[in-house]
Amino acid sequence: MGLSSPTHPMILLNGETMDDMATVIKMLKEEGIRNHFKVMVGGGPISQGFADRIDADGYARNASQAAKLAGK
Repeated sequence: MGLSSPTHPMILLNGETMDDMATVIKMLKEEGIRNHFKVMVGGGPISQGFADRIDADGYARNASQAAKLAGK
C-alpha cells in the first residue's frame, strides 16, 4: 500500500528545496494540519536519514521511485 489516499493529500519536495523541507513540515505541525498531509522527499542530496530527521512520511531517490511509493 502506498502513501497516497483520498483523505491525505500529498506534498512532494525535491532536492532543490532541501533547505525548506523541515520548515514546511514544521509549519504544517504549527498549523495543526500535519496529519492531513503525507510528505515525501527525495532527489540527489536527500537520504533516508535526512527524511527521518525531518519527520517526512516517505523518501525516494527519484521520480520513478516516488510514484511507486505513492501507490500510483
